[in-house]
Amino acid sequence: YGLSTKLAIQQINGSSIYEYLWSWSIT
Repeated sequence: YGLSTKLAIQQINGSSIYEYLWSWSIT
């Protein structure tokens, strides 16, 4: 659940889609 919040923040900050997918892999 913490990752979900982190992902949302990262997207707002303009992180790349690759980091988004990488974070999902950890989940």
